[in-house]
Amino acid sequence: MFSMRTVFVALVALALTACGFHLRGSPEDTAMMKMPFKSVYVAPGSQIYPSIVRQLAFRPDVVRVNDIKAAEAVLRVAGEHQEKETSALTRAGQVAEYRLIYSVTVTLERNKVMYGEPVTVRVHRTFPYSDNSVLGKAEEEQTVWKSLRDDAATLLLYRIAALKPVDPLAPVATPPAKR
Repeated sequence: MFSMRTVFVALVALALTACGFHLRGSPEDTAMMKMPFKSVYVAPGSQIYPSIVRQLAFRPDVVRVNDIKAAEAVLRVAGEHQEKETSALTRAGQVAEYRLIYSVTVTLERNKVMYGEPVTVRVHRTFPYSDNSVLGKAEEEQTVWKSLRDDAATLLLYRIAALKPVDPLAPVATPPAKR
């Protein structure tokens, strides 16, 4: 017959699938992660450009093209910003930890028309600091910035996949009147 463990595992699996839960898969496994285009031109000239190109290479549903005229969509970086703020101090008042913040805004165009609203992603990470190893920490900081750009590129592609086109005929919502 069936062991209690087998029955328990089967009941847990049944309960999870009944509530709509599914394991996180790769983008090609989930229909909701399909990009709204088949080919894309990524405008160069930004710090996040290599990260976006690398993330697009992992996607089997999108081809990155080098000719803007051959692309179905154009992805442009509208702005990016790096910020470094003090996160923690030592008892002596020296910096013990920094918070590195990277934010980027991109726009997507299809047929020379804006597709959806601009997408903004903001990622941050804490970075321990010590005056004793300044050179090593400078190199480590650059590695953290690169990692933040990679994370931001991944999040951007997720959000771009979820973009809905802006309906030019839709009425603009007006805020309620103040009383």
